[in-house]
Amino acid sequence: MSIRDIIKSSIFLFLVISGLLLSTIPILSRKLLTHTRLQGVSPEIDLHYLLLERSIRIHNDVDKSKYPFIKGSGTKNDPYIIENILLDMTRFDEHEGISIKDTNKYIVIRNCKLLSKQDNKPYTFSFYYIPIYSIGIHIYNSSNIIIRNVTFESLSMGIWLERSSEIYIEKNLLSTDIGLIIRDSKEIIIASNRINTKKIPILLHQYLNKHDYSTLNFINNTVNSRPVEVIKDTTDLILANRIIGHLILINTRNITIINIKIINGFLQIISSQQCYFNEISIIGYLGIISYYSNNCTFNKIIVRKGFLSIKLSSCRYFHFEHSDFDNQYGLIIDGSSVEDYIHFFENDVLFSGLPVKIIVNQNNSIIRNMKLNYLIYILYLSSSKITYKLLSPVKVRK
Repeated sequence: MSIRDIIKSSIFLFLVISGLLLSTIPILSRKLLTHTRLQGVSPEIDLHYLLLERSIRIHNDVDKSKYPFIKGSGTKNDPYIIENILLDMTRFDEHEGISIKDTNKYIVIRNCKLLSKQDNKPYTFSFYYIPIYSIGIHIYNSSNIIIRNVTFESLSMGIWLERSSEIYIEKNLLSTDIGLIIRDSKEIIIASNRINTKKIPILLHQYLNKHDYSTLNFINNTVNSRPVEVIKDTTDLILANRIIGHLILINTRNITIINIKIINGFLQIISSQQCYFNEISIIGYLGIISYYSNNCTFNKIIVRKGFLSIKLSSCRYFHFEHSDFDNQYGLIIDGSSVEDYIHFFENDVLFSGLPVKIIVNQNNSIIRNMKLNYLIYILYLSSSKITYKLLSPVKVRK
């Protein structure tokens, strides 16, 4: 046999063996993908994420038989790690992507992506009339949790904390209707998060214990690329001449805010007193939300292009003058005593909104509603609806 014949035979034999090997690869791949799907994981895996077809529920402890991809043992030195997960909530019926309840196990959620479509399922409830179809991460009665470098995309709500402590939320991107809700939680650090929304970026819910607000810490967060300003545990401060994305005051006294424009966020005032606000413009879904505060004065306030102008809960003696409130709804007042309903609106205060029943004490220029129940009763000032007169007439936009 010549050398040429030997070369031809070798090439032919190589091609035959290669063909046999290649023909077995789809079979091996199908077996591998079938095994993966049995573990509850989709075979649609890109270069960065493992795509899940169901939610992650950690109630008391991690069930490794359901979630074999979760690493660690839940201790301080060896926390549970949830990472490199793409959780597409359009693929399952649950409304919460990651649900963590009743646990003090150490958990780290990092480098993940949670996404959904708002209309792929019926919504379970609404929050300030925002329908809640999907919640990225809901943490209830838990502690020792880190959420870092997680992307929330097209969700109704990004992160919801309730009755939890020692939670660290850092360097996340929240492109959601509601970015972050915090209720009755303490020892929380929220740092370097980017929130993109035109509705509610950050809302501190009304706490049962108002002293826990001071354990919240906000560092270098933004709303639509504008800074979130937080003034906490401070006395005698002036903040002036800024364009910002959100403003929160917690446990303050004698704070003066002058010539501030808030875009896509709102003003939240908590456990503060004797604060003065002058020439404030708020363009966002909410205007002014306040709890447990008193003796605050507002002059030349403009609130527009949103849902609700003012909500005062357990607040006393707020004074409004020369202001224009042009949101869909005007004012909510609630509280536990008659004094919580005493506020003053004088000297060209203009409201627009939808009508409900109100009670006005005309002798003291007091606006009271003795049956307020959160969003059910909303104040509307209308010359066609009100038969009383305030000390200074309140104008209504025609």
